[in-house]
Amino acid sequence: MHDPRAARAAFVEALTREGASSLTPVLCPLVIEPPTRAHFEALARAWHAGMHEVLRCWAGAPVEPLPLPGDVQARVSAEAREGRALGSTRYDFIVDADGRVALIECQAGDPSGMGVEEASSAAFEALPFFPRSSVTRQSVASSLRRFVAPEPEQAGLVVFVIHREAFLEWDVARLVKVFRGEGVDAVMVDPAELRFVEGALWLGERRIALVVRDSLEDLLAPERSEASRALMEAWSAGVVRVVNPVGSIAADHKVLLRRLPTPEVLDRLSPADAALVRESVPETRVLDGEGPVERERWVLKPSDGFGGFDVTIGPAVSDEAWRAAVVSARRSARPFLLQRFVRAHTAELPVLEGDSLAVVPHHVVYSAWLHGDRFGGLFARVHRRPVVNVHQGGGLVPVYTLTGR
Repeated sequence: MHDPRAARAAFVEALTREGASSLTPVLCPLVIEPPTRAHFEALARAWHAGMHEVLRCWAGAPVEPLPLPGDVQARVSAEAREGRALGSTRYDFIVDADGRVALIECQAGDPSGMGVEEASSAAFEALPFFPRSSVTRQSVASSLRRFVAPEPEQAGLVVFVIHREAFLEWDVARLVKVFRGEGVDAVMVDPAELRFVEGALWLGERRIALVVRDSLEDLLAPERSEASRALMEAWSAGVVRVVNPVGSIAADHKVLLRRLPTPEVLDRLSPADAALVRESVPETRVLDGEGPVERERWVLKPSDGFGGFDVTIGPAVSDEAWRAAVVSARRSARPFLLQRFVRAHTAELPVLEGDSLAVVPHHVVYSAWLHGDRFGGLFARVHRRPVVNVHQGGGLVPVYTLTGR
């Protein structure tokens, strides 16, 4: 890259064209070998099979303290018991210096990041020196489209419902652009724009066939109940299809990961999937109410958290900061968990510092997607700080696979 300033300017301009101007620019995607991609896919499928069994076990014995909204508890449990609780599901994982994989999170029913990844890849591929003939990529957004609307011309009106003040509204807007580009009549709306009339859900004078959003949990918040009323009434009446299922509210609680490597789950998996789960899922515990917690061994995180908020990585903070985080977690009304710390391998990625290009170590979190039971692709989030998230100022980059040419 002979002129890094020009390259960065071209990349940022491309991000702006794609509606992703707020994305932290990192001037390099991640590239992996075909065997690595195959291994990541096998792991994601094993985790997904395992989470189906975790949810079935939880529905039979719900010992974890999941704060589920009372008016949907029965439906959440039924979908978990019947294997219908996982729609669009993201599995976040890290890779250590020896190439071993550690699952750190299951983010169920959440389409976030797909539009960002699509915009980021479009920006890279617009650069004149991008090696198009040497790499391939599976679009996570297009994979979701095939899951949601396998026959675009028969899909009807598809609405992506998101509150307009949401942090990643532009992410969803870019995802809608993918759907429209692939022949789906799709729009983004605030739930307050919808009406439930004459046994149907309407946007203006148009009847809605399908709603795409996350697990519906935020629509049930008291401050949003009135704005969400039409959608919730239509959903409760069963007159509109909603992606994702309400059962993903349970799957989204990270504390359930502690059940993944247990005999009650492993015995229900194929031997190959059980082996992959056993080797890749770190120990997870619920934070109890007393006693010291060894800082060097653990990561502290809220079971119902998102965006990297309230996550404390023990080895990355002082003893004082760790004790304060543990005390704060115990005093809160939220369930917190402890996950065994695994040191992720860092990637050297180029960023612009002043007039020059600097290669800086970034912490990397990979995300593998399952849409239904179909593998939906990969992307990665990167950050110089150990808590890696776009909400925290991190970057999001596509993951390409070498073609061998």
